Amino acid sequence: MIWRVLVIIFSLLLALISGCNATTTPESGQEKPHGMTLGTWWWNVQLLRSADACNSRLDFLKKEGVTEIYLYFGGVVSTKYYQEFIVDCYRRNIRVAALGGDADWLSDEGYARYKRWLARIARYQAESSESEKFYGVHLDFEPGQDPDYAADPSSKSDSVARIYNSGRGFCDENNLIFEADVSMWIDDKRLLMSDQDQQVTLGEYITRRVDTVSIMAYRDSAIAQYQGASPMIRLSSKYGKKVLIGSETGISDEADFVTYFEEGKAHFNQEQLKLKSLMDKENIEYGLAVHHVESWLELKN
Repeated sequence: MIWRVLVIIFSLLLALISGCNATTTPESGQEKPHGMTLGTWWWNVQLLRSADACNSRLDFLKKEGVTEIYLYFGGVVSTKYYQEFIVDCYRRNIRVAALGGDADWLSDEGYARYKRWLARIARYQAESSESEKFYGVHLDFEPGQDPDYAADPSSKSDSVARIYNSGRGFCDENNLIFEADVSMWIDDKRLLMSDQDQQVTLGEYITRRVDTVSIMAYRDSAIAQYQGASPMIRLSSKYGKKVLIGSETGISDEADFVTYFEEGKAHFNQEQLKLKSLMDKENIEYGLAVHHVESWLELKN
């Protein structure tokens, strides 16, 4: 009798220890990583056709601690490659969002293409198992790249509004997280939008509608990134939204100070630790993000 009791107690202890040490693999695209997230943009989806190319990059990203990928959704890559890739990601505890964006979405024809893009995501989700689905939509939409908007932002405010309003409604209907890349200048007081009988900046308009504000804080030092992103960090905190602080690692045609390309990997890693330390002091959910997979992989030591 005593031995039977001891065996039962030992079995319970063993099960408890195994449960604590187990590594669980997310079964759904909706599962959210705990703690600070680390993301990266993946633009070249032709790579999805090569298992070796994907595995080598995913091994690198896993080693770097990446928890989420913003994967371009478009082109002529078939559904099965996306599904296989996302399953491989989730086996590594990396979740995947559908990435897309085009300044031409501001035009009526462009807006129709945007709506078709969202519809394609909905079809993809419906055709995929839980482990093959996207967790969210990640917009890389920059209205400032449209010449008409740059010349007169107020003339295009309605066109900008419908992009974010449609995205918000779509994500609510499809149980997806809505994320959007924004420039550091997006809270400019000259970029006003009408919202609920108020005049607010474009930055505030976007922040009110998305779940995650992804700030393209493209500078080559942590303090410069943090200071440049601070206005949007404040807005994100005000509305209880998650914020991503993005870093550039590729060659820039703007200026050397917007990228870590010249400084290399060692300097980049040091500055990311400093950036994390600065963000840890903020009372806000946040993550870091690196643009993009290929340039990060090739960043010199």
